[in-house]
Amino acid sequence: MASRSSSDLPKTEQEWRELLGLLPGYDPFVDSDGFFLDAELATRAIEFFTEFLTHVEGAVARKPFELEPWQKSYLANLFGWVDARGLRRYRETLLYVPRKNGKTPFAAGICVFVLFCDGEIGAQLVSAAEDKDQASLLYRHAAGMVDQEPELANRAQVFRGTGQRSIVYSAENSAYKVIAADAAGAHGGNPSLVLVDELHAQPDRELVDVLQTSMASANRLQSLLIYITTADFDRPSICNEVHSYACRVRDGTASDPRFLPAIYEAGKDDDWTDEDVWAKANPNLGVSVSLDYLRRACEKAKQTPSFENTFRRLHLNQKTEQAERWMQLDRWDACSGDVADSDLVGSDCYMGLDMSSTRDITALVGAFKLSDGRVALRCRFWVPGENIQLRSTRDNVPYDAWEKAGLIFGTDGDVADYDVIRSEILDFATLYRANVR
Repeated sequence: MASRSSSDLPKTEQEWRELLGLLPGYDPFVDSDGFFLDAELATRAIEFFTEFLTHVEGAVARKPFELEPWQKSYLANLFGWVDARGLRRYRETLLYVPRKNGKTPFAAGICVFVLFCDGEIGAQLVSAAEDKDQASLLYRHAAGMVDQEPELANRAQVFRGTGQRSIVYSAENSAYKVIAADAAGAHGGNPSLVLVDELHAQPDRELVDVLQTSMASANRLQSLLIYITTADFDRPSICNEVHSYACRVRDGTASDPRFLPAIYEAGKDDDWTDEDVWAKANPNLGVSVSLDYLRRACEKAKQTPSFENTFRRLHLNQKTEQAERWMQLDRWDACSGDVADSDLVGSDCYMGLDMSSTRDITALVGAFKLSDGRVALRCRFWVPGENIQLRSTRDNVPYDAWEKAGLIFGTDGDVADYDVIRSEILDFATLYRANVR
């Protein structure tokens, strides 16, 4: 293939170490025994983008795919590290980045690179998403990149028919295709690469489990599973499960030298109105992410509480409890105050109960209407006691610490004990002798 341009790449070992170390909070040299960086492989991946790929839409359409430093770091790590046999080190990776940071065209470029350059005969590449529209979006970028580069187009057939969106590289009997979640049960095959786009949108774990288990063949010597997503809500989900694991690998609390975490997010307690925090979460700020847009969106979030969670989750990768927030936290905090139990006796009480079985929290909230017009709350929460430790590790939520502090209560067994909960609700009503509604 003819070269179109050359990339500004590291020249020394120290420069390579600096580039590899750009991924937030992750040191690829930890747990790297048995692996080494092949600078030629890292260079090949980076230069493939700049020399053979062009953008397919917007103001940058048909312009070369110029990589930002964070993208070079990701590619160099993903494709440059190998073992003694020359096989890829990383077999699973999470690219966790907010909207408008160019993750879809970047992911499409990765698929095209692997299809043409991995050197595996009979390679099968699959990109998957929650629905057909999302699945087709990444494919449209990949197909456009191939069409716009004669060196690639002359070697491939691009199929765009309904139900047949694929790119076939006949010389190596290899192909890339897209599927949606509703096709999970029908998908078989033996993929060498699986890319799951917008993992947070998956309704359950079925598609991921099907694709993961399809990669178990020993015939694929360096299979690769890539998750690309923005943040999910703070709930049990396959996205949050993968993110939690990736965070543990990044932080060194889980040892997995074959998992590459690339996590761009604002911290849980970071000030979401701070522009330095925006830069921390958005590696393409000023490139594909408009600072002016974020300023306007942030101002809207300040003035419109229902938009705050949208801004924080989609543009900062901060997990939020729900899609919208109806009250600002500072207003909620202003409602704090001590009310003695004796002041609640005989008051009207409106109770709400949210039941669960095995994974969620069973929550009881009693709202007492006081004689002076104020409303006082009393809350009680239960979880199955037998799996508190497991859930604390799996969900990255300190249920065990909350139980020790008396903030939640564990019932016997691995499912919610409704008899215990019913009895405690009756005790609650008796304690306050309230007119429960």
